[in-house]
Amino acid sequence: MPTIDDMKLKASPLLALVALLCAMCLACSDYHPAKFRYEAQKRLHHAEKLLNDAQLKNDLANPTAVGQIQAAYNGALNYCLSVLDSVDRIRSVREWEDISRLSFQAGTRLSQLMFPDRKYDSCLIVLRRLSDHISLPILESATLKVNLAEVLQASGRWSEAVATYTEAVDMVNPPVDPSGQVISSVFNLPAHIYHILRQTADSLAADSSLKRAFTYYRSFTASRSNPNLLLAAHGSLASLYADVGDWHSSVAELNQMRDSTGAIGLDAQVRIADIYAGELLRSDSALAMYEKIGSRLIGQDTALRPILLFKRSLVYMEKKQYNEARRLLTELDRNYHSYFLASPAAQQVKAQSYDLDGNWGRAETEYRFLIENYAGTEEAMQAYLYLGEQFAKQGRTTEAERWMQKAEAFYQQTAERSAGTAVEARALTYKAEMLRRRSDWSGAATALTAIFDKFPDSEIGQKAVMAAVGLYREKLGNSVVADSLVTVLRSRLVQAGSSR
Repeated sequence: MPTIDDMKLKASPLLALVALLCAMCLACSDYHPAKFRYEAQKRLHHAEKLLNDAQLKNDLANPTAVGQIQAAYNGALNYCLSVLDSVDRIRSVREWEDISRLSFQAGTRLSQLMFPDRKYDSCLIVLRRLSDHISLPILESATLKVNLAEVLQASGRWSEAVATYTEAVDMVNPPVDPSGQVISSVFNLPAHIYHILRQTADSLAADSSLKRAFTYYRSFTASRSNPNLLLAAHGSLASLYADVGDWHSSVAELNQMRDSTGAIGLDAQVRIADIYAGELLRSDSALAMYEKIGSRLIGQDTALRPILLFKRSLVYMEKKQYNEARRLLTELDRNYHSYFLASPAAQQVKAQSYDLDGNWGRAETEYRFLIENYAGTEEAMQAYLYLGEQFAKQGRTTEAERWMQKAEAFYQQTAERSAGTAVEARALTYKAEMLRRRSDWSGAATALTAIFDKFPDSEIGQKAVMAAVGLYREKLGNSVVADSLVTVLRSRLVQAGSSR
C-alpha cells in the first residue's frame, strides 16, 4: 500500500476549477450530485489538512491527534459511501466516479492510520466496505486487493491473503500502467509469496509457489512489446534462480537485462561478477569483469569504484593470495580513505588475511583494532567471539574465559546504550549465540524470541525467530511453540517497500 506521504491528494488547477464550478452550480440549482461531490472534497481536504499539520508538528505519536485525524477520514468515508446511493450512476457518471475515488482515498488513509496499532479487524471493515460499495478503475481495484491482502496476512489469515494476492495478480495482467511502467506492488507478488513460504519453512507450499512464480515471470519474456516489463521479468527470474542455487541460469537471465542500446545494465554486470567470484568459482573471470566495469564508470557511477576494489580483494582472499588482497586493501585505504574508515568489512578482511596467512600476532592486533574502532558493528561483534574461540584453541584457557566474560558484558552494554536500534538487536543476537554455544537451548530460544518480539519487522528479528524455531523443534522438541512462531512471523512479512 502506498505510504501516507506518497498518497498526497494531487490537487491541480483543474480540480480547483471543478470545485469552483460546483460551488457556482450550488448557488443557482439543486443539482445534488455536484453538491455531494463538493462536500466530499471538502471533508477529505479537512482530513488531509489535519494529517499534514500533525506531520509538520511530529504529532502522529499523539493518540489524541491521531484519533481526530482518523475521525475526520472516517467521517469523509461515511459521507462518500452514504451519498453514492443517491447518485444515478448512468446520468451522473462523472460525479459517481469522482465520489468513488474520494471514498477510496479516505478509506485507504484510514486503514493506513489504524494498521500500525494492529487494528486489523477495523482495517478489514474499512477496506471491505470500499470493495463492496464502490467500483474503481482496474489499477485502483488491484491496489485495493493488495491492501486487503496485506491486512489479512498481518492478521494471520495467510490462506485468505494468498487468495486475495492472487486475485490482484490476475486482475492486472500484464502488470503495467497506462504509461508503460511496471506496477511493482502487483508484479512482485508471486515472488513475495514464494519468499514467505520459503522463509517460514513450508517446503511443499514453497515449491508450488516457486513454480507459479517461474511461470508468471517467464510469460513476460516472450513479448518484446514492453521493455520495462521484459527487464523486470529477467531480473525476477535471475533472483529466483539464485534462490534455488541455479547460478548458471541466474547469469543467463542477468545477461538479458539490456538497455535500449543493447548494453547489460551496471547492476546486472556487478551481480554477474559477484556470482563468478563466489558461487561459480570463476575468480579470473570475476576479476576481469570488476576491472572492466571500473574502467568504464563515469559521473555518479564512479562512487562504485571503492566497492569494486574491495570486491577484488575478496576474490584474492578466495584464491589464497593474501599479499595481493592486502595490497588492494592498502590501495583502498589510500585512495578511498573515508570509505575504508566507514567499512568494518574491509578491516575484518585485513585481519583475516593475516590470520589465514599464518601471522596470528598481527591478525590479533587487527581484530582488536576492529573491535575498538568499529564497536556496534556485526564484524566487531563477530570478532569478540572469534578471538575467544582462538584463545581457547591455543590453550590460553584463562584468557579465553576472561575474554568471553568481557564479550558478554560488551554485548549487554552495547544493547543498553543503543536501545531500540538495530545495534541493540544485533548485540542481543550475539548474547543469544553465547547461550547456544553453552548448549543452553531454552535460554537461547527465549532470548531469540524476545529479539523478534522487540524487532518484528527487522531482518535481524526475523532471522532470530527462525533460529528460535529451529531450537524449539530440534533441541527442545516443542513443535507447538515452533509452529506458533512461524505463524506470527508470516504475518509480519509484508512486501518490501510496503507502508505496513
